[in-house]
Amino acid sequence: MHRLVVSSSKRVSLRAVAAAGFLGLAEPCSAGLLDGLRAIDINDYAVGIGVSTTENIYVDAGDSQTIYPYLTKLLPSALDNGVTFGRDGAYGVRWLSKNGFEIGALGKLQTLGYEADDSPLFTGLVDRAWTVEVGPTFGWRGPVHVDWTAFVDLLRNHGGSNQLLRLSLPRAYPRGYLIPEVGFHRYTRQFVDYYYGVPVEAALPGRPAFEGEPANGLSLGLAWGLRMTPHWIFTGALDVEQLGSEIADSPLVDGDVESRLTLQITYDGAPFFAPDAPVSFPVNLDMGVAEIESDVDDSRDSLGWFEAGMRFGRRHRVVVGAFDATYSGAADAEILIRNLQLLYGYDVLDDRQKTVTVEAGLHVDKLSSENDELALPGHTAKPLPMLAVDATANFESRVSIRAKLQLFMLDGEGYSGRQMFASFGVYHHTFASVSFGLGYVFNRVALRTGNEELAARIEPLHQGPSLLVSASF
Repeated sequence: MHRLVVSSSKRVSLRAVAAAGFLGLAEPCSAGLLDGLRAIDINDYAVGIGVSTTENIYVDAGDSQTIYPYLTKLLPSALDNGVTFGRDGAYGVRWLSKNGFEIGALGKLQTLGYEADDSPLFTGLVDRAWTVEVGPTFGWRGPVHVDWTAFVDLLRNHGGSNQLLRLSLPRAYPRGYLIPEVGFHRYTRQFVDYYYGVPVEAALPGRPAFEGEPANGLSLGLAWGLRMTPHWIFTGALDVEQLGSEIADSPLVDGDVESRLTLQITYDGAPFFAPDAPVSFPVNLDMGVAEIESDVDDSRDSLGWFEAGMRFGRRHRVVVGAFDATYSGAADAEILIRNLQLLYGYDVLDDRQKTVTVEAGLHVDKLSSENDELALPGHTAKPLPMLAVDATANFESRVSIRAKLQLFMLDGEGYSGRQMFASFGVYHHTFASVSFGLGYVFNRVALRTGNEELAARIEPLHQGPSLLVSASF
């Protein structure tokens, strides 16, 4: 009992620190922060493509390779004073004082985890899918840069945190930069138990029970950038972390060293529109569909969404949306997830070059299936809160890129949890009012309590290519 009390107090303390960080950022700096954001010209950034390879420390798991679009400043955040910044794969906003102190907020995609069918060793364990982490960061930019960041799970899957205290030595040169760094990592008991633990009831021969404990890690890193031609830039980073025995001793882990290499090639020839006054349209319609391969009998699941927004005032809008996804989690019956959404949106950024809209509102969801054993109610649940962010960048050509992130709470009869939906797309302005695009979607459903049979039949991460349509009137 004493241990539980200590863990609870630590969680409360961490949340208090996080809240203080966000409030401390918002209260004295909100006006300057908004002005700084709205003064951003993304033609001062470089756009290109990146590739990363990450060593997977889980048993029988291969290393992961990812190719992704990349937008970056011409100088790294450590050598730049901009409001937006990136750090260790996370991105956010910050305030810098004249004497070098830094206060910020960051968010990132946490790609740790596994699925039960990745290896026979994971049989009987609950999937651990990707999630979104957010947290405050504090630093000082002296002769040596010092910063501390604490991340918590926005979807509240593990209830813990991971923290990083880092020392770095940024150095700029006429055609590039080098940033060596050393970092001390701290992982809470809940974090370690969620990603590396084995419950007593799931223990097997060759896979003994393993209870997570607070763990440490030590990392070395090097980031670099080189301007190869007047408009082409080559950047990259290498990070190697020595994991503590509290993680390395897990029967799910095959090794105590984790490494990650990223390489990017970018172009800074100002391909976007200038940030002039926008051409506003009172009504915006967006829709997308995706066919996703299922793990059951080579079948395919479908996913679709629709959104209609109406502007009023200079930066305000009302948004109505809908979402529909099917899961072939069993051969006998599909599971259908639907929701309807009503949101208020505020255009934080809105010019001809870019738009960033922050939305908040309510949604009602419905989970249904023809399989009576799942005991789904078959009617809509009570209204619950949701948050969303929508961002667009427009090239001088007829091409634009767009990203959307939505976060839902789920709570109905026999189930509860969280849902994260993300869509990324490239659009072509084919007609005067209509654009068509290709993209990729991620739909993450995490059912934490309630119907265990239902949770087992819903893939934790639904992902696949999508077709997109957008219209403005």
